[in-house]
Amino acid sequence: MYLVGLTGGISTGKSTAVKTLRKRVVKPGEPAYIQLRKVFGNEFFDEETGELNREKLSAVVFEDSKKRSQLNSITHPAVGKAMFKQVITHLFKGEKFVVLDIPLLFESGASRFVQKTIVIHCDEEKQLERLMKRDTVDEKVAKSRIAAQMPLKEKMERATYLVDNNHGKEEAQKQLNKIADELQNSWLPFIIRSIVGITVGLLILSILKII
Repeated sequence: MYLVGLTGGISTGKSTAVKTLRKRVVKPGEPAYIQLRKVFGNEFFDEETGELNREKLSAVVFEDSKKRSQLNSITHPAVGKAMFKQVITHLFKGEKFVVLDIPLLFESGASRFVQKTIVIHCDEEKQLERLMKRDTVDEKVAKSRIAAQMPLKEKMERATYLVDNNHGKEEAQKQLNKIADELQNSWLPFIIRSIVGITVGLLILSILKII
């Protein structure tokens, strides 16, 4: 089974799949939630529901690299563990490939443990416009958040596949479908794919210090 890493710059139009995992691992009572509350304090949590205020926390961590590192050290292992469980599920279903949406695919070193990489990209102006609209922030804040990540150009140079998201969802979907067809039609014996999938999964967990 192929493991395919999907990434891109902030607000370039990446899949929202990983958001579901992030929300799950920081639900009240989850280990990552408890640790976040301990490290960052109650001010980032709703007094009534106890839910994490992601917008408020994001505003702080994008301005403070130390706090951003603290956040990543708590959430990344938890998200990685949840993703690994999904990989194993698809492995036993006999899927040919699984796409993992990893925002810090190259920065974290996780790209070493996937067989293919996909980078979603768009023009800098469009990226800035989308981010300002999505997060309701001014240009200065948006630029600082973009600057906090690896340059999109560098990610594009390291990608196996590129998806141009300058022309809307339908056009991007066509490109993704073409990539999916290529991956689906690629051939490796099932046993070899299975061994590769399990080995890579274990290596990722080891890197994330989950096992």
